[in-house]
Amino acid sequence: MKQKAERAENIINKTTVSPSLTSAGSKLYTTIMKLTDEFLELLGSVFDSCKNITDPKEVENKIKSIEIEISKKQQEISAYTQRIQMTATLCQKLENILSDPEKSELLKNIDFDKIASKLLEAPQINDTGIKGNSEEAGMLSTQNTEETSTNDDDNKLRNIISGIIEYAETGKKDKVPAEFINDNNTLEQNSSGGNQNTVTNPFSSGQANPFVQIQGKNPFLFKV
Repeated sequence: MKQKAERAENIINKTTVSPSLTSAGSKLYTTIMKLTDEFLELLGSVFDSCKNITDPKEVENKIKSIEIEISKKQQEISAYTQRIQMTATLCQKLENILSDPEKSELLKNIDFDKIASKLLEAPQINDTGIKGNSEEAGMLSTQNTEETSTNDDDNKLRNIISGIIEYAETGKKDKVPAEFINDNNTLEQNSSGGNQNTVTNPFSSGQANPFVQIQGKNPFLFKV
């Protein structure tokens, strides 16, 4: 996971999409490095924690307690690793759009500060140390990865990132919470006399969801 975080940070640092995303990537990377050091310390603490205990039952309970802490730390590292990979994916996708003068106008409507803040929120970790069975997402470029599962909050975050990319590529904003888009699209009357939201982006015709692969596989999905 440290290696995956390093590759993701490399990608983020090479893009010019948003200082907020670059800063978020740096903070996520620092957090991952700190957590992995703590993880190794936990592993190394097992012997010292038990060497003076003579009761086998007490040793067993101590080991179980440390196992829970190790699992929680692993979940936390996994959650932040997924987030830095999502940040790298977002930067890559939007960097490609920056080269298009007309499409890049939509990027001005995206609230990158709020996206960065969302990426840096503390993940929800199972206090029992028991990992979930749900399939979760993590993607670096087009490469699938396997990580520990996280939670519904990160599923929502993945959906937001997916929606942001679709908005930048097509102008469609129906999959992005309003708080992340600051556009001033006007309302026009449709043929039936009702109001209809219109996007002035000439590239707003329907395109495929960037996170849907052939055979219906989500490139964010991986198995625990």
